[in-house]
Amino acid sequence: MNKFLLLLGLFTQLVWSQANKNDITGVVINKTTREPIPFVSIYATNGDKTWSQIADENGGFRFSNLPRKKYILSIQSIGYKTYTQSIVFNNKDSILLKNISLEENVEALNTIVLRSETSTVTQKVDRIVINVGKDLTSIGAAAADVLDNIQSVAVDPQTGTLSLRGNTKVRVLIDGKPTNIPTEQLLQQIPSNAIKNIELITNPSAKYNPEGNSGMINIVLVKSTRLGFNGNITTTSQYGRKFRQTSGINLNQKTKNINFFGNYSNNYGKKNTMGNLVRNGPSQSVQEIDGNDDFDNHLLKFGVDIDLTSSTALELFSTQTFNTLKYQNRTKISETKATSVLSDNLFSFTRKPENKSYHAGIYQQFGDDKNHFLSLEGQHSIRTQPEDSDWEDTLNPFDNFSSNYTEKISNQNDLTLVNLDYTLPFGIESYIESGLSFREENTSNANDSTQEVITENGGSISRGRSTFNYQRKIYSAYLNYKQQFNKLDIQAGLRAESYQTLGDFYTALDQQDREIKQKVNSIYPSFFATYKLNEDRQLQFSYSRRVDRPTIKQITPIRTWGTPLVTAQGNQDLEQEFTNSLETRYLRKLKTGNVSTTLFYRHTKDPINRTISVDPINNERAILSYSNFNSTNSYGIEISTNLRVKKWWRLNASSDFYSRKIEGIVANKYRMVTNQLFNCRASNSFTVSNKLSLQLSAMYRGTSESLQRTRKPMYQINTGASYKIFNEKGTLSLALSDIFNTYGYRFYSDAPFLQEGQFKWETRKITLGFVYHFGIKSKKNNTRRRKQDIPTQSSGGMF
Repeated sequence: MNKFLLLLGLFTQLVWSQANKNDITGVVINKTTREPIPFVSIYATNGDKTWSQIADENGGFRFSNLPRKKYILSIQSIGYKTYTQSIVFNNKDSILLKNISLEENVEALNTIVLRSETSTVTQKVDRIVINVGKDLTSIGAAAADVLDNIQSVAVDPQTGTLSLRGNTKVRVLIDGKPTNIPTEQLLQQIPSNAIKNIELITNPSAKYNPEGNSGMINIVLVKSTRLGFNGNITTTSQYGRKFRQTSGINLNQKTKNINFFGNYSNNYGKKNTMGNLVRNGPSQSVQEIDGNDDFDNHLLKFGVDIDLTSSTALELFSTQTFNTLKYQNRTKISETKATSVLSDNLFSFTRKPENKSYHAGIYQQFGDDKNHFLSLEGQHSIRTQPEDSDWEDTLNPFDNFSSNYTEKISNQNDLTLVNLDYTLPFGIESYIESGLSFREENTSNANDSTQEVITENGGSISRGRSTFNYQRKIYSAYLNYKQQFNKLDIQAGLRAESYQTLGDFYTALDQQDREIKQKVNSIYPSFFATYKLNEDRQLQFSYSRRVDRPTIKQITPIRTWGTPLVTAQGNQDLEQEFTNSLETRYLRKLKTGNVSTTLFYRHTKDPINRTISVDPINNERAILSYSNFNSTNSYGIEISTNLRVKKWWRLNASSDFYSRKIEGIVANKYRMVTNQLFNCRASNSFTVSNKLSLQLSAMYRGTSESLQRTRKPMYQINTGASYKIFNEKGTLSLALSDIFNTYGYRFYSDAPFLQEGQFKWETRKITLGFVYHFGIKSKKNNTRRRKQDIPTQSSGGMF
């Protein structure tokens, strides 16, 4: 590795030695106050090519090694009029502009502020960014509720499973970093007021870890970098059938070279879910279900950013969660609605998961070229989740086979990451990205159960203790080449990975002791091309090979969750599934906004799908597990738009249609279905005055078919309002979700049991929120650390 870096360094020196030393330097100041304006955007344009820079904290900037041509220099900043100047080198090697004065533009400032208040969706070249903080209908919600109301994304209300474009194989990141918290739990633990924005990355390049064959979702938490001491406090109260409260505080203290930051959020309360299931056929039954969550979640993030020099930055932070969840599910089972109750089941558990994650990164920029840098990042996370569960049938207290038993579950997961990334520019608009990464994950699970099992001689014995230990190591390296040819940008990449696992499963019941071992070496190519048709239109094409590896939940053979008639457990023999993904996107800028159309196609080999079979111990209970099947294809189209219909009205709308073939085993029989799903969403933002804003949104999710059930359409309408108080330092928000109480989960199924049912959770809720900002507020609050000009989404940072 040292030799590799040495060669890269020598190559860099060779390139520099052959380059021209044409520099443009200057300092940007406020025309009225004569004070420097930090972090303004500066562009040097020659024909179709543009070089960009961000001024430092003192308003200084420098363009180096420019071709000796004529340039148009443009300087832009929020609240100021755009500055332009013609630059000609002639016989000079450098041009010093000294103080460049920008004039304040109050009208432009108001326009930009108005836009930031109303815009919630931003289309970028490789991702879609949703600004959660501007969504008035999401205040006081958990991350799961936020994601369930954005384009292309859905959250299963029953299991908490997240899907992107109808595919559950999606990778979730927090601040661009992986987490060892199960996704369904993570999304319930993060409150909306801790989220800055959500990024949808549907076809990542070889630079990023290939896991998640439908793409990645990056949840960016709130972090302030404004000069001086700043912060805000938030509190929201929410009521549906139960009461919930969310509170938080965000703080930062920034001096010239150091920024201390921290935020804390707490959401607690109760949630209720009611439902019923009607089974027909030989195993006829009616289940009335009443589930209640009593939760208390704490999220803490703190750290420091240090500019060691003008080109070297250090980042240290920790994210920690402490949670308590008490859950009780009461299910009454009768033969028909008119007959008496046969069993009254109480299932309850108490979980106290904790997760502690520590991150350190150092970022080195070489010279004045922000595209020439080296980054080294490391992360270590420790997660524990003890659980005590109790199964009880009040009408059949002596049945210890299907009910009336206890389980004590322990779970610990350790995650370690190390990533090294290097970017080397050469020539004009060309550079190479390369990186190495290592990831190790160790999991230990144990379940002590008092459930009775019938033996071969007709007696009974307790299940006793089951354990599952699992280790996963991933070694990877990648190389990306980027080149711009006038209107065409291309990027080609290749990633190589070695995936190694070692596990051991033991059960005291049958003295089973089994070792699991696997090693797979794979390569993941990618290719991206963007063609600029004109200033307002561009066409993009991308290809990538991706993988979906079994989650700990999917491979753990110990029960992970259950109800009186359904038990879920994993399959330790699962293998990886591989996907080839193609995507084409057309972007069009309009005078009033933008519109994009995306076509995608995915081919997956050995897909992991859900299986459902009858429990051999109790033929009325179903076992939910997973297995690998043959190849499958999916395709779809997405259309989204962001328009300013009027000066006071902005519309964000999207619709998507996709088709996916699904294979699996239900009741020990192979099945295949083609799921075709149509979704649409629309969000309207209205600016009544400088203080008052309104929002009205609606969503529709069409019929969806899976292996064992068909879900009926789901739809809802939400509204919200915000009003600024205390000299615009405070904001009051009021939201009403699911106004007409229409959003619910209704389905029917024919395997392994013929049944239909519905679940209704607390979708109609009223929420009152308050946010107060304090600290320094000036026109220079568009601050950013120099390190932020160095891309930190490294090969490991974007696992």
